[in-house]
Amino acid sequence: MTTEYRISSTASANERFVLAQYMFVLLIPALLAIIIFGHVAEAAAPIKHMVAATAIFGILSIYLIVSGAMREFEALTKDASEEESALYVTQENKKQPWAGYQIYAILATGLPLLLILMAIYG
Repeated sequence: MTTEYRISSTASANERFVLAQYMFVLLIPALLAIIIFGHVAEAAAPIKHMVAATAIFGILSIYLIVSGAMREFEALTKDASEEESALYVTQENKKQPWAGYQIYAILATGLPLLLILMAIYG
């Protein structure tokens, strides 16, 4: 794997993490504001379904972006050349519990979604 490819892949994964952070920070409060101030819990069924669909697809998108970026970091670590494997950062990245991070990403996106759906249909 060429160094240029590794640099562009790392930069791409970092950009996806930043995108997911912005989406999470903007989407969750916006949905909560819509639910609370728009009285969505008391609204007609089509309005509830529209807000729920927005929450489901928005949060699912965040998870997929974060999961893909983590998988790319994991793949870059596994595909390191001998020279890159000697670097401290590569050795530390190989020790990371990538499956645990995936579980955390599911929880960090799934719990807010569950709470939002409970607020809508509660």
